[in-house]
Amino acid sequence: MPKDKIQFDEKAKSTIFGRASVVFFCIVFIGILIIYKIIDIQFVRGDELRSHTFDYEYKYVEITGIRGNIYSEEGMVLATSIPVYDVYLDFNEKNVSKDLFDKQIDSLSLMLANKFKDKTKQEYKNQLIKIRNSGKRYVKFKSNISYEDVEELKKFPIFKLGQYGGGLILVKKDRRVKPLGNIAERTIGFSRENFKVGIEGAYDSILTGKKGYQWMHRIAPGVWVPTEDTSSTIKPVDGKHIKTTINAYYQQIATQTLEKVLKENQADHGTVLLMEVATGEIKAITNLKLMPDSSYKEVYNYAIGERYEPGSTFKTISLLAAIDDGLINLDEIINTGNGIWSYGSQVMSDSHEGGFGEISIRKCFELSSNIGISKAIVKAYGGNEKKFFNKLESFGITHKTGIDLSGEPNPSMNAPNSKYYSKYSLAWTSIGYEVLLTPLQILTFYNAIANNGKMMQPFIVEEFIDENKTVWKREPSIINKKIASDNAIATMRSLLEGVVLQGTASNIKDSIIPIAGKTGTALIAKPGGYKTEGKEYVASFAGYFPANNPLYSCIVVVHKPKQGLYYGSQIAAPVFYEIAKKIYSTQLEIQSIEYKETFYNNLHFFAPAKLISDLQSKIQVTTFPFYSKQGYAKLDSNRVDVLAPSYFYNQQFLPNFHGMLLHDALVILKNLNLKFEIIGSGRVYNQKPAPQTNISNIDKVILYLK
Repeated sequence: MPKDKIQFDEKAKSTIFGRASVVFFCIVFIGILIIYKIIDIQFVRGDELRSHTFDYEYKYVEITGIRGNIYSEEGMVLATSIPVYDVYLDFNEKNVSKDLFDKQIDSLSLMLANKFKDKTKQEYKNQLIKIRNSGKRYVKFKSNISYEDVEELKKFPIFKLGQYGGGLILVKKDRRVKPLGNIAERTIGFSRENFKVGIEGAYDSILTGKKGYQWMHRIAPGVWVPTEDTSSTIKPVDGKHIKTTINAYYQQIATQTLEKVLKENQADHGTVLLMEVATGEIKAITNLKLMPDSSYKEVYNYAIGERYEPGSTFKTISLLAAIDDGLINLDEIINTGNGIWSYGSQVMSDSHEGGFGEISIRKCFELSSNIGISKAIVKAYGGNEKKFFNKLESFGITHKTGIDLSGEPNPSMNAPNSKYYSKYSLAWTSIGYEVLLTPLQILTFYNAIANNGKMMQPFIVEEFIDENKTVWKREPSIINKKIASDNAIATMRSLLEGVVLQGTASNIKDSIIPIAGKTGTALIAKPGGYKTEGKEYVASFAGYFPANNPLYSCIVVVHKPKQGLYYGSQIAAPVFYEIAKKIYSTQLEIQSIEYKETFYNNLHFFAPAKLISDLQSKIQVTTFPFYSKQGYAKLDSNRVDVLAPSYFYNQQFLPNFHGMLLHDALVILKNLNLKFEIIGSGRVYNQKPAPQTNISNIDKVILYLK
């Protein structure tokens, strides 16, 4: 290699090394500066800088108005927002003077102990001293306390000087509450960021209103409060209130009646759905699930969201199709044999041991013979199965009802165009297998029969209310103007009445309350099929009342009862009857004079005085005196006590709740702003504290019901 070439390489290396050294020392110097600043910010000036950051950090924040309330049809509050507060303390010496703190710490601690009763005076004093000595500016002291508690705190020593001077910082937030507890809890629902359920979820935008904006000041990590400058504030628009079609009294009846039967039979879950025939309004919707602690709670809306094989309640749909198509004679005799029918490679059986022998198709329906109905439908549509399934589609049962809540699935059935269709599908579909429907979808069909063939769209929200004015009102909507001919509907109604009069539901026959409906008992399919050990059933009853002038339709479904009873007639029908009987007693215009006299001679209830006056005139009972149409009244057999409005709002002493229904007792408790606990169901038979206890001395009222 040439000498001049070697000298050039050494010079280049020297230049590169020099430059690299400069860069290296610069990086080291900068690193030392960074480390120094970190130490200075974190450990030397940390508290001071954090204090300034909290004091001077602002941002433009979205704010929401008051969320609208949800009401029952009679005006009971089903869901509302109440203000609650988190309490922060800023006991820094720059904010609360040492002289003030030392002089008033004892009296403040005593008042806190007396108010909250969760700590002693000394424990509160130790806590407040610890907060002050910590040097922290904003320390959370209490969470979720009420507006009433806040107003009291503002009058306490030290606190009464406010944020600047007394160190009391209040952060308001809204908490959603359901005053009636778990009544229709899942239907009322909730609205969370990524999970919206029930009415709260479906109508979230209506209830929320419009967002506003405001400058906010950060007082602690994650804690922002409004600034005093409101010049740039855009006020939010409060949400609208929603009035539902739910009747709180009917809802309570449905919930208590269903829960009682579920507990007696240790069933897995159950549902009750009550609909007004003429409009499609949902009056009650109850869904109860067995929990690990053996209680029953609303955790899922089975009435709307759960599909199941309905079993014999589907026979009504099958038979109406054949009647309307003119393919069946109800007086035709069907040989049901000994209760076992071999249909190709399939075997179908009746629940009646030994079978029914030769009976008419009408009798097959009343006695719920699987073999009889299946043979009749196969004879009517065999060779033209598509006509049967097209007829079902024309009824409207192959589509969603379109109820104004989310979660309704599509119905499913093995029609000829389905990949699961077989030569046996017609026979099994006719008796409610190979088909999946929700309780709501089945009830919507039965409601159409009660409504002379007009199928109404079910709905649960009736009005939007803004500033006490109705700004939107839903009108009933028709799904199908006429599902079948007048003659076919009339025939089917007589068949449904026959089920109760002399069929499988004769155990709920009542001379005063005419009921029409159909029992259902379906075997639940398992991975191994229907014949596996440990068989489980779904018991149901769908129908309407009164049969001669239908006002309400109702379906009861009980899943997996475990106490030996599993037929729809044994479990579901009695629930239907109990609900119908209690609701029927409130519908005076549809009752006979004989029933009125029997009912009111044994009556003990509590209601607005005007209602009792109206009842008196309707039932023409004059044996009890009535003094006024003002306020409220309590009727016990032949005596009426008229109660002034102060009985509800300005009482000094606890009222006597004995004999009241829960619904009525809750009205008083809530208006008196008393905390309460409910044990049992039905009417109040005992209470703690005793009547006439001074309300100012009461922490909580316990009502015992049976």
